[in-house]
Amino acid sequence: MGLRILVAEDEAITLKHLTYALGAEGREAGGDGNGIAAVGRTEQAPFDLLIADIKMPGMDGLALLAEVRARHPETAVIIVTGFGSVESAVDAMRRGALDYVTMPFNLDELLLKVRRVAEKKRLEHDNEALKLALGGSHPFVGRSPAFRKIAEAVESIRESDCTVLLTGE
Repeated sequence: MGLRILVAEDEAITLKHLTYALGAEGREAGGDGNGIAAVGRTEQAPFDLLIADIKMPGMDGLALLAEVRARHPETAVIIVTGFGSVESAVDAMRRGALDYVTMPFNLDELLLKVRRVAEKKRLEHDNEALKLALGGSHPFVGRSPAFRKIAEAVESIRESDCTVLLTGE
């Protein structure tokens, strides 16, 4: 599963450097110089990760974060800023940012954060595939007739507000 990344950064050299580094890692990365254009790109095709600068013309990174989280809640967001403060970091995290990086940033550190997002997305994908493979009915794994009988009993009381203790082999 490839990670699709959108970089929103108004400094052209930083934008070019980031998209190149992400591409060299095998990521599908594109970029825009402002938040308004980035919102438009998210409407054309979904992205797994948005890396956004806080200070941009037109729409700043926090407004972009709010727009993307409202329209595409599954998109992870990393905020990057040269004007970092504890208050802005806390604000970004409260608004739904996955992480916060101050500039000048260590590229290896940012790429590690991207790898963590990729791993999280892979695990979410694997979890959904496993749920589908199990039929989505219950979280148990087993095929014997006795086990199926227990699973059916658990399923029959699933919506109730009671405590159940299963014991034995």
